[in-house]
Amino acid sequence: MDGVIKPKKKARAATDNFFNKEEFAAFLKYLKVDYENKNPRAFMMLWLAAATGMRRGEILGLEWNCVDFNKKTINIKRSLKRAIHEYLGAPQNRPSVRIIAIDATTVRYLKRWKKQHDMMRSFNFNTYRAKGQLVFST
Repeated sequence: MDGVIKPKKKARAATDNFFNKEEFAAFLKYLKVDYENKNPRAFMMLWLAAATGMRRGEILGLEWNCVDFNKKTINIKRSLKRAIHEYLGAPQNRPSVRIIAIDATTVRYLKRWKKQHDMMRSFNFNTYRAKGQLVFST
Protein backbone atom coordinates (compact mmCIF):
# COMPACT_ATOMS: atom_id res chain seq x y z
CA MET A 1 0.00 0.00 0.00
CA ASP A 2 3.06 2.26 0.06
CA GLY A 3 2.65 3.16 -3.61
CA VAL A 4 -1.01 4.19 -3.26
CA ILE A 5 -1.68 7.88 -3.46
CA LYS A 6 -4.70 8.87 -1.43
CA PRO A 7 -7.00 11.46 -3.00
CA LYS A 8 -6.99 14.78 -1.23
CA LYS A 9 -10.21 16.00 0.26
CA LYS A 10 -11.59 18.98 -1.56
CA ALA A 11 -12.04 21.97 0.66
CA ARG A 12 -15.59 23.23 0.77
CA ALA A 13 -16.14 26.74 -0.39
CA ALA A 14 -16.99 29.07 2.46
CA THR A 15 -20.52 30.36 2.18
CA ASP A 16 -22.52 32.83 4.16
CA ASN A 17 -25.36 30.46 4.98
CA PHE A 18 -26.97 32.72 7.53
CA PHE A 19 -28.81 36.01 7.86
CA ASN A 20 -27.20 39.18 9.09
CA LYS A 21 -29.16 41.26 11.61
CA GLU A 22 -31.05 43.28 8.99
CA GLU A 23 -31.89 40.25 6.85
CA PHE A 24 -33.14 38.36 9.92
CA ALA A 25 -35.39 41.28 10.93
CA ALA A 26 -36.77 41.45 7.37
CA PHE A 27 -37.37 37.67 7.38
CA LEU A 28 -39.34 37.87 10.64
CA LYS A 29 -41.35 40.83 9.31
CA TYR A 30 -42.32 39.01 6.11
CA LEU A 31 -42.98 35.82 8.04
CA LYS A 32 -45.55 37.62 10.19
CA VAL A 33 -47.14 39.47 7.27
CA ASP A 34 -47.28 36.57 4.82
CA TYR A 35 -47.82 33.52 7.04
CA GLU A 36 -49.08 34.32 10.54
CA ASN A 37 -52.78 34.36 9.66
CA LYS A 38 -52.77 32.75 6.22
CA ASN A 39 -50.82 29.60 7.08
CA PRO A 40 -50.39 29.28 10.86
CA ARG A 41 -48.73 25.85 10.65
CA ALA A 42 -46.00 27.07 8.31
CA PHE A 43 -45.65 30.25 10.38
CA MET A 44 -45.11 28.29 13.61
CA MET A 45 -42.62 25.90 12.02
CA LEU A 46 -40.59 28.72 10.46
CA TRP A 47 -40.79 30.78 13.65
CA LEU A 48 -39.44 27.85 15.71
CA ALA A 49 -36.59 27.35 13.27
CA ALA A 50 -35.71 31.04 13.35
CA ALA A 51 -36.14 31.53 17.11
CA THR A 52 -34.44 28.35 18.31
CA GLY A 53 -32.16 27.06 15.57
CA MET A 54 -33.98 23.72 15.62
CA ARG A 55 -33.46 21.50 12.60
CA ARG A 56 -36.34 20.45 10.33
CA GLY A 57 -36.38 16.87 11.65
CA GLU A 58 -36.35 18.13 15.25
CA ILE A 59 -39.32 20.41 14.57
CA LEU A 60 -41.29 17.66 12.84
CA GLY A 61 -40.48 15.21 15.66
CA LEU A 62 -41.38 17.63 18.46
CA GLU A 63 -44.03 16.39 20.89
CA TRP A 64 -46.13 18.58 23.18
CA ASN A 65 -44.76 16.81 26.25
CA CYS A 66 -41.32 18.20 25.31
CA VAL A 67 -42.55 21.81 25.52
CA ASP A 68 -42.50 23.30 29.01
CA PHE A 69 -44.44 26.56 28.99
CA ASN A 70 -43.64 27.33 32.63
CA LYS A 71 -39.87 26.89 32.34
CA LYS A 72 -39.89 28.31 28.79
CA THR A 73 -37.94 25.39 27.39
CA ILE A 74 -38.11 22.80 24.62
CA ASN A 75 -36.54 19.40 25.22
CA ILE A 76 -35.07 18.01 21.99
CA LYS A 77 -35.08 14.23 22.32
CA ARG A 78 -36.64 13.03 19.08
CA SER A 79 -36.23 13.75 15.42
CA LEU A 80 -38.15 12.71 12.33
CA LYS A 81 -35.97 10.29 10.37
CA ARG A 82 -36.34 9.29 6.76
CA ALA A 83 -35.46 5.85 5.48
CA ILE A 84 -37.80 3.59 3.53
CA HIS A 85 -40.49 5.22 5.63
CA GLU A 86 -40.53 8.09 8.09
CA TYR A 87 -40.18 7.37 11.80
CA LEU A 88 -39.34 9.12 15.06
CA GLY A 89 -35.95 8.38 16.51
CA ALA A 90 -33.23 9.88 18.64
CA PRO A 91 -31.27 12.75 17.08
CA GLN A 92 -28.14 11.80 15.14
CA ASN A 93 -25.64 12.37 17.91
CA ARG A 94 -25.57 12.84 21.66
CA PRO A 95 -25.03 16.66 21.67
CA SER A 96 -28.22 17.01 19.59
CA VAL A 97 -30.25 15.87 22.61
CA ARG A 98 -30.59 19.14 24.46
CA ILE A 99 -32.87 21.62 26.19
CA ILE A 100 -33.46 24.92 24.40
CA ALA A 101 -34.63 28.06 26.17
CA ILE A 102 -37.41 29.93 24.39
CA ASP A 103 -38.49 33.55 24.70
CA ALA A 104 -41.90 34.85 25.78
CA THR A 105 -42.98 35.53 22.19
CA THR A 106 -42.25 31.95 21.16
CA VAL A 107 -44.15 30.68 24.22
CA ARG A 108 -47.12 32.86 23.23
CA TYR A 109 -47.05 31.58 19.64
CA LEU A 110 -46.76 27.96 20.80
CA LYS A 111 -49.72 28.37 23.17
CA ARG A 112 -51.78 29.83 20.34
CA TRP A 113 -50.75 26.96 18.05
CA LYS A 114 -51.69 24.43 20.77
CA LYS A 115 -55.18 25.97 21.00
CA GLN A 116 -55.59 25.63 17.23
CA HIS A 117 -54.22 22.10 17.38
CA ASP A 118 -56.61 21.12 20.19
CA MET A 119 -59.51 22.65 18.26
CA MET A 120 -58.71 20.38 15.29
CA ARG A 121 -58.86 17.40 17.65
CA SER A 122 -62.28 18.53 18.86
CA PHE A 123 -63.47 18.34 15.23
CA ASN A 124 -62.28 14.73 15.15
CA PHE A 125 -58.98 15.41 13.40
CA ASN A 126 -57.36 12.96 15.76
CA THR A 127 -53.70 13.89 16.03
CA TYR A 128 -53.11 11.89 19.20
CA ARG A 129 -50.52 9.11 19.26
CA ALA A 130 -49.94 6.62 22.05
CA LYS A 131 -46.42 7.84 22.88
CA GLY A 132 -47.09 11.54 22.62
CA GLN A 133 -48.87 14.15 20.63
CA LEU A 134 -46.84 15.74 17.85
CA VAL A 135 -46.76 19.52 17.72
CA PHE A 136 -46.90 19.38 13.91
CA SER A 137 -48.96 16.34 13.03
CA THR A 138 -50.28 15.88 9.52
